[in-house]
Amino acid sequence: MKDNIEQRMMALFGTVAALLILVAAIALKNVREAEMSSDWVNHTHAVILETVAIEASLQTAEAALRNYVLSSDARDQAAYREAFSDMVEHLEVAKAMTKGDARQQERVTELESLVSKRVEFSRKVVTALQEQGFDAAKQLVGSDAADQTLGEIKRLVNKMKDEEAELLQQRDREDFLQAQSTRWTVYVAAALNVALIGLLFWLIRDDLKARRQAADAMRMANEQLEEKVTARTEELIKVNDTLVLENLERKWSQSILERQFRHFEQILHSIGDTIFVISKTGRIIRVNSPAVKLTGFKVNDLIGEPFSSVLRTDEAAGTDPFVTAMKEGRDLSGVSASVLVREGQPVKVMARAFPVRDNDRVVGSVVVCTMT
Repeated sequence: MKDNIEQRMMALFGTVAALLILVAAIALKNVREAEMSSDWVNHTHAVILETVAIEASLQTAEAALRNYVLSSDARDQAAYREAFSDMVEHLEVAKAMTKGDARQQERVTELESLVSKRVEFSRKVVTALQEQGFDAAKQLVGSDAADQTLGEIKRLVNKMKDEEAELLQQRDREDFLQAQSTRWTVYVAAALNVALIGLLFWLIRDDLKARRQAADAMRMANEQLEEKVTARTEELIKVNDTLVLENLERKWSQSILERQFRHFEQILHSIGDTIFVISKTGRIIRVNSPAVKLTGFKVNDLIGEPFSSVLRTDEAAGTDPFVTAMKEGRDLSGVSASVLVREGQPVKVMARAFPVRDNDRVVGSVVVCTMT
């Protein structure tokens, strides 16, 4: 129950943290988009201003040109040249600012073509004035009344301003929708956080109540446990006394077994015949001193070796009469065999075998070899 409450509390904490991170991410995203929108709005206004400046510079240049034609004043000449220079500069800026917008770039290119015509016309007027005189220049200026270039330039500029204004309105709508989305996101996240914090408070209160109940139950259980421990301690004291007596009896029994084993060893080594004790699997597990002396091997070299590798009978290959007799639980006598010695020729012996039983179960065999 405790683990379950802790898991739920951690899950709620994680949810609150996730909501806060989400709100922060949305806020940062909206800030970046607002900055981009602001840059874009400024860029749009700048394009509009440059477009208007192109038209204004052109009108100023046209007016200064007519004044120059009428007055031939150098100041008017400088004025129309400066106005044309400003117009070209504003045109180049507009081209650079609309490079990423294919539609506006097309408008600027068209505007540049129309402006080029006006510049070319102005050069013709100035050339006529300087080379042919006032009448030729006046005639050119008079013929310009039928030229629609200025009207086209004005319409094109107005069209570009309208398109940029429409983009501004579109951006305003997007900014409004984005602001609405941000507000709703913040409101919903705040409401969810309040609800989750309330649920977390309830869980903590419920957990404290459960802990108090668990503490009371633990106190009662400890009291009952103390009573059981006292009773169990008395039982263990009695059992321990019994175990002490059993341990003494076991030690006495072990001591008796050790004495019997030593007596067995003494009897085994005191027998003059060669004796091998083999296991049920046919391996040597014990030998006496005459066997060590006869074979020339150490005791450790003989223990664990197959008995058939030390004592070889005259039986057919693949059969071991001692193992067969042991499995059948019968005695075996008068077996002619040869004992393998470490150095020299095998020694001829006459072997007898007696099965070793443990509760009517054959567990091994004792083989006695007498030299012939």
